[in-house]
Amino acid sequence: MSSLRLFFAILLILFGFSKCSTENPIPDVHINLTIQLNNPLYNDLNSVGNSVYIPNPGYKGIIIIRTGFDSFKVYDASCTYNPNSVNSIVEIKDVIYGVCKSCGSKFNLMLQGYVEKGPASISLKTYNVKFNESAQTLYIYN
Repeated sequence: MSSLRLFFAILLILFGFSKCSTENPIPDVHINLTIQLNNPLYNDLNSVGNSVYIPNPGYKGIIIIRTGFDSFKVYDASCTYNPNSVNSIVEIKDVIYGVCKSCGSKFNLMLQGYVEKGPASISLKTYNVKFNESAQTLYIYN
């Protein structure tokens, strides 16, 4: 019976010290941006399901997708698999999907940036967004 206790003690120690992190590996970058939806650069956001990429804010740019009449989601465009790689940028494909140029990971932009196909296993980093319907603006922040 003591060998069984030893076995469970070793398992407990191994699982206690193992780190199974699902923390997003994308560095925190300050973002405080307001965009005007009536700006021609963002015309695609006037229809539900459409998305745009903006290269400068965030770690490697941001992706904005209109998920409903008055709802939007904003993601960092950096792939969560290897964010420090120069080419680890998620590009918009088939409107509602993002695919990493480097590793090929596929993310569903309509569903919280969830991973549809690896090697990435962590969803895209999200940013907060507020929509002002009367002013037709999006305020993106963290």
